[in-house]
Amino acid sequence: MFVVLRAKSIAACAAIVAAIALAVVYAGRPVATLVQTAVAERKVPIYKVARDDNKLAISFDATWGVDQTDEILDILDRHGVKTTFFLAGYWVEKHPDYVRKIKERGHEIGNHSYAHPHMNALTHAQIRADLKKNHDLIKEITGDDAFLFRPPFGEYSNKVIEAAESLGYFSIQWSIDSLDWKDVSAEYMVDRVLKSAGPGEIVLFHNAGKHTPRAVDMLLSELKSRGLEVVPISELIYKERFVIESHSGVQRRLDSPGAASGGRAALGFLLMALRDYLRFAAAEPAAAPAEGEIPGKDQPVRKVPGRPKQMAITVNVDWGNEVIPGMLDVFDRYGVKATFFLTGRWAAAFPEMAALIASRGHEIANHGVSHAHPVQLSTHDLRSHIGENADILRRAAGVEPAPLYAPPYGEVNDRVVREAAALGYWTTLWTLDTIDWQEPAPDTIVQRIVPRAEDGAIVLMHPKPQTLEALPRLIEGLQAKGYALVPLYRMILGTGPPGPRQG
Repeated sequence: MFVVLRAKSIAACAAIVAAIALAVVYAGRPVATLVQTAVAERKVPIYKVARDDNKLAISFDATWGVDQTDEILDILDRHGVKTTFFLAGYWVEKHPDYVRKIKERGHEIGNHSYAHPHMNALTHAQIRADLKKNHDLIKEITGDDAFLFRPPFGEYSNKVIEAAESLGYFSIQWSIDSLDWKDVSAEYMVDRVLKSAGPGEIVLFHNAGKHTPRAVDMLLSELKSRGLEVVPISELIYKERFVIESHSGVQRRLDSPGAASGGRAALGFLLMALRDYLRFAAAEPAAAPAEGEIPGKDQPVRKVPGRPKQMAITVNVDWGNEVIPGMLDVFDRYGVKATFFLTGRWAAAFPEMAALIASRGHEIANHGVSHAHPVQLSTHDLRSHIGENADILRRAAGVEPAPLYAPPYGEVNDRVVREAAALGYWTTLWTLDTIDWQEPAPDTIVQRIVPRAEDGAIVLMHPKPQTLEALPRLIEGLQAKGYALVPLYRMILGTGPPGPRQG
């Protein structure tokens, strides 16, 4: 969430802060609600539910085949468990007998779209039409109005969620992916789920996974032994008076302690954003850019045009734990915020450090699940490479990642850009490369960047000792030339502060 305030003076900004603070104190309304009213906040589906009991949910997506479905239903019956099946419309049309079986066995049915499209690429009206078509199919067969929606590919945006809401749907994601769609072993799936299993979790399976029946059988026995109860998603979520944390996707009751603290955190973020604005408000900010000035997602972003006296520092992270704390201290000392592109394997291994980066006010962005060669991945694996990492980063860093994807090795082609865009991402590269991965002398790093500084430039670096040594002089050199160093997503959107005054 980024805040842009066009106030006429510092006093006006202070008045806004005071008004929000007074509203919090005297109106008694949840702070998260007030912040959502004050600024446009990105909507997210329900990933997990904050509960004070031992309930969790297991769900199944059905988009292809029925080979394992009878066995799964028998296993669920044997364990006395009811779950949620999200059905795609074309699957419903092809297998109406299985839709009836699922209903007759006591399970609930959710909407997984009709055509399983990339919904971010559709208009609001097209999304509604797709969901309505499947809704009517399900109701014709079962007699029930579905009200749970799972976005295809896990892709979503405000547009997708708002279209679903307009039809009465709760948008549901998952907090634990079994990875059964990768045909991993049953033992692997069970171990993966149990590592995170707990109250309020939502587990993703598929009805046609090769080893899914055995995994579900083993998992249900183990969950029961741990005192956890599996329920349909409709019994897990709150249907009124709730908030969904935008940074985590956790749904909470409005009157819960977590919701209150979440609201305080949201207000704190707003106040920090206002503080940052005040820091640069000695000069009036430039007018907001026209929509056409925001780079499109159909080409890699190598530089951001129309951003006078702004540059962005980006840090690609797949290693470098010993250097990152020092880099954060240098950024703090100079009042600079950067964009850290994290791989999922690094963030999952070092969640505390990922959270530390986010807590210091830097942007978290997507560097892929692993440092794979993206052009060599299949389209399916490429989507997972980006999409699965987004979930890892949310859990590890505790914030919503910026919709930016930096392909490992800078490998890019039309397909990589197209698939990233379909997931809502800008594919970003760089203007100026420190080549710090070659371990040059700190002087070389500084000389590669400062003399070549230009408006809208993106600087690429990595957490290397030479980079840490060069960083103070690099920042001082750019600031002396009048450049404001802003996070890349802010620079793309045109919401970064103006460059500092000179002379």
